[in-house]
Amino acid sequence: MNRAGPLAEQAEALRGIEALAGDEAATLSLAPPKPPDVPPPPAPGGGDDDVGALGGHAAKGFAFMLGQALVTRVLGLACQIALARILIPEHFGLVALADTIATFAGLLQLIGVKEILVGRQKKFHLYANAAFWITIFAGLITGAVIAASGPLAARVFNEPDLPGLMLVLAISLPIWMFGLVPEARVQSQLRFKLLAGLVAMQATVTPLLTVALALGGFGPYSFVLPRIVVGLIRGIILFRAASLKFTRDFQFRRWKYIVSSSAIIFCTSLLMLIVQIGERPVLGVFVDTREVGLYFFAYSISLQTVMMISVNLEQVLFATLAKLQGDPARLKRAFLRASNTLASIVVPLCLIQSAVSDAAVRTVFGLKWLDAIPTMQILGIAMVFPAAYCPANAMLQAQQRFRTRFKLSLANALLYITSVITGVIIGTRVSGPVGGITGAAIGVSISMSIMNPIWSYITMRPVGGTWGSTFGIIARPLIAGGLAVSAGLGTDLLLRPWASGLVVRGIALQHWVSLFVIGFVSAAAYLPLMRALMPDEFSEVAAKVMAIVRRAQRAAGRGPEPTNAPSASNAPSQ
Repeated sequence: MNRAGPLAEQAEALRGIEALAGDEAATLSLAPPKPPDVPPPPAPGGGDDDVGALGGHAAKGFAFMLGQALVTRVLGLACQIALARILIPEHFGLVALADTIATFAGLLQLIGVKEILVGRQKKFHLYANAAFWITIFAGLITGAVIAASGPLAARVFNEPDLPGLMLVLAISLPIWMFGLVPEARVQSQLRFKLLAGLVAMQATVTPLLTVALALGGFGPYSFVLPRIVVGLIRGIILFRAASLKFTRDFQFRRWKYIVSSSAIIFCTSLLMLIVQIGERPVLGVFVDTREVGLYFFAYSISLQTVMMISVNLEQVLFATLAKLQGDPARLKRAFLRASNTLASIVVPLCLIQSAVSDAAVRTVFGLKWLDAIPTMQILGIAMVFPAAYCPANAMLQAQQRFRTRFKLSLANALLYITSVITGVIIGTRVSGPVGGITGAAIGVSISMSIMNPIWSYITMRPVGGTWGSTFGIIARPLIAGGLAVSAGLGTDLLLRPWASGLVVRGIALQHWVSLFVIGFVSAAAYLPLMRALMPDEFSEVAAKVMAIVRRAQRAAGRGPEPTNAPSASNAPSQ
């Protein structure tokens, strides 16, 4: 998720501050803001090249990030399997509680400075230094609050290990805040290769360190100690890449213009935070740490597809769509193209992931996680909605419609908490603690399936979006994915009598066969369905995959150089 970050300079103070205040008022309307000091846009025919370049740059950025993500997610999944074998559900539960409490205790990290900077890239130099000191002070204060809340959390949840875990989290947070302004600078410059490299570094170093510490007997601390190391590496890379220089002048006079502009972002981030992790403290009240750990494990596995694709795309889209604010027609086309293509990929992956959950737990993760299977299946299906509609959040940020985003987040949080609490209470009464986590998953699913389409529709409405285009994003992938997964499950059902007696060297292979058959048949069946129902998206995805393959071949010295490659002087800096 996004955090908050640093900035740099002061010279044109009054003029820049007045312009910023004027921009804030303008962003509250549906029309794109037009700052007075910005020259008029080019003639209608003259902007095509610029917009096309942006679209191509975004496509290249996402393709590069997707390639990185595929590799790092495979590594991450392998490490999660190892952690599931090494650690116990109680360890996962402790980390889930500590991380949740630390996040809510450290609300100052949500002040939204990075979003303000990326959204108003032309004034970056005016406010960078002040924003840097805002984030430094926010990080230090937040860390102190998190550390101080540890003993209270231990008494509330009756977990004596919580204070130590929260102390480590308290140390790591200021370190992460340290690099947020340079991150905003890099993101605003559309340097997606660098961002992809940072994501790859984090997704590689974090799980490997976590597994190493788990093998060393660090238990739940295995999850939190790597954050300090990764935060330091990330901060150093970003500072060197951004080439920003900060002075010792705190520039307190500018703080109010940055903080006042980001106040509604702070409130929105708080509400979105409730939606992201609000079920954990609810579960902590009704069930034991073991059940919280089971839920945390199931949620983490279900999130793999979303993290692999949607989060990377959101980084690219936010910075790219922010440059298209002045052209609603192109903004709508770019948004729908990204949403439709994304949905055609993530919807079947989420459905397949849900379908193989039972076999995966029984074969790969270990029998101690059996009680997490229903929760994993439900959440796998639920992730279809935030994954497919994730571009809506990037577009709202790019449009700087902060009040709209706040209202949507408020409605989302209210529905989410109501659904989760109701689900946990009913599930606990019907089936005990394990039923409680299943009920929480059902509540999460209800909230996601209702709010995400509404969010996308309201995002598109000012640029001509309709309910038809909103549901069209997910309808065809859902139909094709459902049919493909049905084919996989049906094939597995037909082969089950044969597979149930299959034993090799004393090992029953029934569930391994199910894992392979469901996954392979579902994926194989989806491709022709996608080509028939979504020909445009099929062609675009195929073209991107082939481009990645050709680039890999050229890098390995086996493929020809493209004849239309841009010269080094014209190539965009990454």
